[in-house]
Amino acid sequence: MKKLFVLAAAATILTACQQQRYSTSGPEIEMAKKADAAYFSGDWATLKSLYADTAKVIINRWGVADITVDQMIESFKNGLINYTEYKQGESPYYEMVVVDNGDKFVHSWQEWVGK
Repeated sequence: MKKLFVLAAAATILTACQQQRYSTSGPEIEMAKKADAAYFSGDWATLKSLYADTAKVIINRWGVADITVDQMIESFKNGLINYTEYKQGESPYYEMVVVDNGDKFVHSWQEWVGK
């Protein structure tokens, strides 16, 4: 019985110490929402301010060279040239995952509406 109690206590401690690997709320999610709000309002200065100077960006592609924040913003601007209006659709979904080496990735799925 004593061994069972020690085993249960150890399992509880190990479980409590494990890092959460998936989340749909938290400061990283709120930052992604701020970035989206800046994008949809065309506030490029605010969007840039949310990234570190040394940030490298990966958008919808793996195995291709990362881009800088300035390159990302220029790409966004160029992609919007032919639109007179654009907005975020309803019910965007955000999540953050923590991979084995501790790196965090925030993903969002959302509808983008443009004219």
